[in-house]
Amino acid sequence: MLKSFKTISITLIFYLISLPLYNPELSKNKHILSPFYKSLNQSLINEGSNTQLFEGITNKVDRAKVKIEKRGLKGLENIVDENIMDFISKVHNSPKEVKINYKGCIIIASSNIAEGLANYYEKHKKHREEIIKALENIIQTIASPNFNPYKTNLFKVKNYKDYGLFLSHVNIILGSYERVAHNGKYRILNEKISKYLAKRILLDKYNHMPSFPHSSLRWPADQAALLYSLYLYDINFGKDISKKPIHKWLNYMKKHGIDKRTGLHVSEVTGRAKYSPIPRGCALSWTIKYMAKFAPEEAKKLWSRYKKEFLVDYILFAGLREYPKGYYFKPDIDSGPIFNGIGTSATAFGIGAANAIGDRLTYFKLLNSYNIGKFIISIFGDNKTKRLSNDLLASSIIFSSKYQ
Repeated sequence: MLKSFKTISITLIFYLISLPLYNPELSKNKHILSPFYKSLNQSLINEGSNTQLFEGITNKVDRAKVKIEKRGLKGLENIVDENIMDFISKVHNSPKEVKINYKGCIIIASSNIAEGLANYYEKHKKHREEIIKALENIIQTIASPNFNPYKTNLFKVKNYKDYGLFLSHVNIILGSYERVAHNGKYRILNEKISKYLAKRILLDKYNHMPSFPHSSLRWPADQAALLYSLYLYDINFGKDISKKPIHKWLNYMKKHGIDKRTGLHVSEVTGRAKYSPIPRGCALSWTIKYMAKFAPEEAKKLWSRYKKEFLVDYILFAGLREYPKGYYFKPDIDSGPIFNGIGTSATAFGIGAANAIGDRLTYFKLLNSYNIGKFIISIFGDNKTKRLSNDLLASSIIFSSKYQ
């Protein structure tokens, strides 16, 4: 009884603190703790943090707005946080300052930013010109020989090789641009990449395209992003390039890619990695986020099983485990830090998955956990932890998850 009382008390305290994190109105004299929020917010600004902690997504104050006005992207400062705005500003004004890593973080962040901007426009029908400009700048940056793996302009590449992860997210960026612009400007490149990805996944004996050249491993999570990019091309241009690859991949996963104990996707299908047969939270959250678009019924079933096995529920807060109960591996670049079994990547990606599925209750529970974690880290975390919790990839994932 005492343990339950403590749990409920702590939950309520966290709830009171967390409400303004995604509802800024509650920090404006409408919340029981508003004097605390105002004083803390002001103290953070006075200390030079240049962030307003309790205005929804963190926005950089006056200095950033001056920078935005100069760079012709005014209007986006209230949509994105300072990390994303800084990235968008750099690709607009100084693209050489941006280092695109085709192997992972930055190309994935670029994809999430593009998707988030398109999602925002479709929902609110605002800032179309600024969003088109920002998306076009991202496309031109990743197409540059300085930033893609081919070392030549992406529009001139003839052999795409097995850069599956890079191409999938480039394709999502191209599709996101078309969702807003509706002008077919990048259709030729979009179609060329889409046909290549579709052919590559159909020819592979696992119906999975490698994420990188010379890699023997095949990750279902990366295929979900690939298939979503094909589906997005079809939606934009009225084609059916994605139909056969989606069907083949779903069949393969049903027959060969399911963990019998949990009914969940294995994390890798060739069996060559030590964790191959084990479902992983980061991969499942990622998969479901994209799968909800091109295979909604299958995604709902997978989400239901995933929650049953991986969700750690604390009434008003929740987290997603990185591994099933009984398994433990050290944190890696994919999982992020793991706390008491709960994975930071699984939980962050899970916010987008929950929203894509339409599970609003779980969405807000996961978002509460993210916001509370970020708040605690901002006060007590060391510099490395603060940097990791507030980097471009983290910002982009939350941004793309918010508007779906």
